Amino acid sequence: MGKEKGWFGYPGGNIPNKATQFGQPNGNPRRSGSWHKEDTARYKMETIMKMSDEELEAIRENKEKTSFERAFANVLYLSRTATNIEEAQKCMVILEKMVNQVYGQMPQVQVAVEADEETQEEANKFIRGFALP
Repeated sequence: MGKEKGWFGYPGGNIPNKATQFGQPNGNPRRSGSWHKEDTARYKMETIMKMSDEELEAIRENKEKTSFERAFANVLYLSRTATNIEEAQKCMVILEKMVNQVYGQMPQVQVAVEADEETQEEANKFIRGFALP
């Protein structure tokens, strides 16, 4: 004979402890099941962008924060305190990549405008969907 299945398919009839089941004191907490906006990368990023330099410094030194929060705060702090243009450009590239990871990259749109010679000059003013004055 094979192994006998116990209560609701638990092998050997081991019934889980009642206190660890859903909604019990040691179980998973009851929630609505939806996402909590405070846990999303977008919310954390937008909150960190509003912070002062002192608050950014506190996040950079806090080991309890996630690596994303600390890294974003670090790059944002370095971009604000950059002493030359090269440092600022490096920070901006990193910030752009992090923002693209959270929000998604903007679609690259190529606009082709066919025009005759008279309207070619006007057609050249259109760059990626925006008209230049």
